Amino acid sequence: MPQVMPLRESRARAEKVFVMRSLGGQPWSKIRDELGFGSVGAAQMAYRRFLARNPVPDGKTVFAEILERKRVTTSAALTAMARAERDGDLQAVATLIGVVSRMDAELAKLYGLNRETVHVDLNVSASPGAILDRAEADLLALAQRHPQIIDAEVVEP
Repeated sequence: MPQVMPLRESRARAEKVFVMRSLGGQPWSKIRDELGFGSVGAAQMAYRRFLARNPVPDGKTVFAEILERKRVTTSAALTAMARAERDGDLQAVATLIGVVSRMDAELAKLYGLNRETVHVDLNVSASPGAILDRAEADLLALAQRHPQIIDAEVVEP
């Protein structure tokens, strides 16, 4: 099948398909008509190919990217705060202190540093025989309340 449009344009159109479908929630027929596809299936194929070329990053990668953005934005905020302090703009300094504090709190959440430590002391003292006795008692009580549910006979070995 001959190439209908240059690869660059085709990939840009596939990205538009992705945006219209994923972010805009547009129906396939509207995407087909608006972007000039020959069929709904062709628009869907462009969508699948876009996803194949742009896989969703794993959690480790996303975490690293978030940390890097936090590092850059915190650095910019601290630089702006130093400049505001040097210029005597106390209002800006106070605002930026709040910004940096919120950024620190978000970073602490990412690392789980905001969680309270809870100590749980758990002791299990039931023996297998006690568990079986309890189960038997529960079944007998159930049979007495609802005789139509359980129709069985206990046979001793």
